Amino acid sequence: MAIPRIVHQIWLGANLPPAAFTRWRETFRQHLPGWEHRLWNDAACLDLMRAHFPGAETAWRAIPRAAQRADVARYMVVAVHGGLYADMDCECRRPLDFLRPDDELVVATELRTESRKVRELYRTRRGLLYCQWTFLARPGHPFLRALAQEVLARLDRRMADDLVAHLIDQTGPGAFTDVLEGYRAAGGAVRIVPGEWFSCPDGASLPRFMRSVLLPELGRTTYIRHRSAATWMDAK
Repeated sequence: MAIPRIVHQIWLGANLPPAAFTRWRETFRQHLPGWEHRLWNDAACLDLMRAHFPGAETAWRAIPRAAQRADVARYMVVAVHGGLYADMDCECRRPLDFLRPDDELVVATELRTESRKVRELYRTRRGLLYCQWTFLARPGHPFLRALAQEVLARLDRRMADDLVAHLIDQTGPGAFTDVLEGYRAAGGAVRIVPGEWFSCPDGASLPRFMRSVLLPELGRTTYIRHRSAATWMDAK
């Protein structure tokens, strides 16, 4: 089953998205004109859970941070409908001409490094993370269904003393990475594309990391750029 041409984005809460987010969202319409574009709100996410993930609604409503609710919802949305997920602070830079008819799951490496300094800047103990601000999958993909169940199970667990590291591992790229690595170890197929395609930083060394953060498209082919608005972090 091919990946359907649907762009999924999520915006939760009563407030409207900032103007910059609306402009970035329009770039997906510009470069992917033949795709369907869906914006998911709280009510739509709850309807999907009631229909396809019985028992998840109560746990999802109790999640204190909207960004974590969006983490959980994205896995469920793409598990059910398939397509491309992109955070609201992502910008499409060109048509996704890398997609193949037989692709079923496409993810990028967000961080691969042996540098302690890079891991400290990234607020993670991990040398490997897969990107979950943008990914693609076919409907019903077993990886995403397993991921949705795993993050729901992690909601009652403290994953790290550092709050950022805790959020990363509870519902974010740490959880995404754990389940994906388990899926691959069990023989599951996934197409891993270059991190630069989704604006992921170059973690090879601290200078290269900083250069790729400050100048993410310098000498790189970027299809979807992450603007890193960091709405999931509070001022502290």
